[in-house]
Amino acid sequence: MTLTQDVLPNDFIEQLRTAYPGLASLPFEHQFELTRMIWGASIKGRFHKHFDDALSFHYADLDEAFGRGGFSRINDQFQFFDVSTNWSAQDGWTRGYRFSSKLEELFGSYQRACPAVTTLLRSNGTACRIPYKAIGSKDLRGSNATRWPSCPHLNQVPVSIGALEELRSELLELLENSAAPERDHYKSRLNRWLSVTAFVLRMSLSTSAGRGYMAHRYIEAESGRLYAQGLSLQNAPRLVKTAALDGTWEYDFSNCHYTIFEQMCRRQGYNCVAIRDYLNAKNSVREAIAEKARISIAQAKECLIAIMYGASTTLWHKNAIPMAIGVDAAKRLFSVPLFRALREEIKGGTKAVLSSWPRQQNGRLCNEVGKAIVPSARQMQKMAHLIQGVEARALKCALELFPEEILLLQHDGFAARSRLDTKAVSERVSEVTGYQLLLEEVRLRFANSDVGLMAQAEELNENRKASEK
Repeated sequence: MTLTQDVLPNDFIEQLRTAYPGLASLPFEHQFELTRMIWGASIKGRFHKHFDDALSFHYADLDEAFGRGGFSRINDQFQFFDVSTNWSAQDGWTRGYRFSSKLEELFGSYQRACPAVTTLLRSNGTACRIPYKAIGSKDLRGSNATRWPSCPHLNQVPVSIGALEELRSELLELLENSAAPERDHYKSRLNRWLSVTAFVLRMSLSTSAGRGYMAHRYIEAESGRLYAQGLSLQNAPRLVKTAALDGTWEYDFSNCHYTIFEQMCRRQGYNCVAIRDYLNAKNSVREAIAEKARISIAQAKECLIAIMYGASTTLWHKNAIPMAIGVDAAKRLFSVPLFRALREEIKGGTKAVLSSWPRQQNGRLCNEVGKAIVPSARQMQKMAHLIQGVEARALKCALELFPEEILLLQHDGFAARSRLDTKAVSERVSEVTGYQLLLEEVRLRFANSDVGLMAQAEELNENRKASEK
């Protein structure tokens, strides 16, 4: 589970040792792993897809970290997690891991306490004195990573401590005034935002990165995409990221996946009429789909991205779209002609692109950044691999042009300390890749008055999904 570059705050490890006598007698690597399991509870990828408010850990990862059966013995002794007895190999979900009442109280008090400067520890117990390099030299498979422009400052993202503290105070106040049990979805969202805010604040007050800087390290995926390790501003909730990067500029390649896909199809002579109409009027198309399906515009956007990545349009409740918006809403969505037309063009276009894409001698498809994918991969996995290769190359183009200005890397965009020349980036991308991609820009401005409204909107969405399941 642990990567050699993982770091955790020493003050939280010490708090756990104080609360759980005997914990300090365990090998430090086991103390570190337990702390990491708790510390990473706000990472969306850890959320259980079957049990509400539970985390997911694969038994093989636990055995690798603690030895066979080691986690169960430690958890029996200290009672960190309440663990469900059931799991499903068929549906692909693990046992559910929930904080015990003692651990939940301890972690909550840590989040609510005023953060102080702390030392970050490595998995071997030594202090991390300087941040690791921004981009790992090996990808997730252990192969050499694609050569990225040298941007040494990317490992230290400057954040607004003042805006984060404002957000933290606002979240605490909202939680104190929302005691009604019927508002569980509302409180759950506030608590998650508080947890991530506390994490970012702690990691921005370390002795290694320095006050007001959050260490980031990126690892290259099989497609060439860069993923930040652990909880980061790359995968933080929008509200927290806006507070942390208050005053900076955020850039996204406009409707990146659909734009690349349509141009790939056009090169193969496949005409994507519905997708082109969507790209020419994306806001009105999303609004029309949302209105007919009676879902939010944000949900419509999420579902449109999901079908680009191969999400099924069947109503089985475990599929991605029914899980995201509820079975009844999915049924309405799948009957919307606009949505169905987009889905059919994605299927036809995928077949056209993959059938004509050149193969290596071993049958693998190679994408824009030279990353290959195995022939046994599913059709939509191959398509995503090709699209993400163009996306990664476009991000490289931006880095080559503005290596000192860009602060944070995202999958199809980035954040910069000042306003950039978007036309220059688009021209460089076109020159290097042949794809026409436009950049959208927005100035990130945090306003604590928006926090309650955002939480209420999330609450309405969660309640709607719950009522339709």
